[in-house]
Amino acid sequence: MFETQFENLKITFNEVKGTGMFLALYIVAILYLFFNEKDEKRKRLFCYSSVLIVFIVMNPIFNKLVGGVFRKTIYWRFFWCLPIGFTLGYVGTMLVKNIDVDTDIDNKKTNTKIKKIIVGVVLSVLIMISGKLVFNDTNYQKVNNWYKHTDEDVFIAHQIAIDNEEYKRVICPMKLNNHLRQIEPSLVMAYPRVASGDYKDYPPFFGVMTGNVEFIDKYATDNDFNYVIFEKSITLTAPMENAGFHLIYETEHYRVYKK
Repeated sequence: MFETQFENLKITFNEVKGTGMFLALYIVAILYLFFNEKDEKRKRLFCYSSVLIVFIVMNPIFNKLVGGVFRKTIYWRFFWCLPIGFTLGYVGTMLVKNIDVDTDIDNKKTNTKIKKIIVGVVLSVLIMISGKLVFNDTNYQKVNNWYKHTDEDVFIAHQIAIDNEEYKRVICPMKLNNHLRQIEPSLVMAYPRVASGDYKDYPPFFGVMTGNVEFIDKYATDNDFNYVIFEKSITLTAPMENAGFHLIYETEHYRVYKK
């Protein structure tokens, strides 16, 4: 009855857990608070609320109710509701704080401070090695513009925008398609961003991603598209000149054609 929902939840959990170590630390922190936290308000905040959130998010009935909007490609964002960072920070602080300080004996006081430092460092290292740094070259690139897109994308958008054509209708790869309109709203794109990643209702997506010049020729003619952009890595089925397009410039990753 809920086969699809269980499959969606399985995919979501695999995306969320990563190596599994960060979630393991979170579970240990929840258990520690459950047995050691004396303040009921804090226990409700960190323990009971987390259990309730997990019960709702991982419930196939809830997944079925909201699945039409929050598809499996973005369903994992519900896990942002879990106070993982706050919980680990609070438990770490508790562990360090609970190392007793004997203020009457200087030697013991010094030893306690060293223990606090060691425990704090160990906890910090455990958190750091439980995953990988998100700020890496794969996810982020240094740019020289206010749009926070790659300089290549900004260059392409601006070059088309300043062209003397009365209208600018563009067919381009998905990665570039999502950025050009953000940089230059005057550009008309052949298809929108589809959060689910399913572009079956947008034929130009497949045409430009596979280098099908014959299809692009017909689609551009029927729908008045006058710019086509291909990734350089794509092998075209025929010269774009056969479709009435000519190459106006190249960038590091793209070839831009105009009709």
